[in-house]
Amino acid sequence: KTSVGGTLPDSLYTLRKLSSLRLYKSKFSGSISSNIGNMGRLKWLWIHENEFTGVVPEEIGKLKKLEGVTLHGNKFVPIVKEEVQEVEKR
Repeated sequence: KTSVGGTLPDSLYTLRKLSSLRLYKSKFSGSISSNIGNMGRLKWLWIHENEFTGVVPEEIGKLKKLEGVTLHGNKFVPIVKEEVQEVEKR
C-alpha cells in the first residue's frame, strides 16, 4: 500500500472543475482551508481516516453540488457546523 501524506497544497483549492476528491487513508494532515468553498463542482469529498486537524470549514456545507462527504477518522475539533451535517445526511 502506498501513502502520499503531507498537507494539502493551496493550489488544490483552485481546481474549480474537480468533481471528486478522494484522499481517504492517505496520511494527510493539517487543516482543510476555507478556500474549499471555491471548488463549486465538487460532488464527492472523501477524506476519512487521515490526520486532518482543526475545524471543518463551514464552506463545505455551502457546496451546492456536494452529494457525499466522509470526515471520520481524523482529528478535527468536534464542532461540525450545521451546514456540513446537512451534506452528510444527503
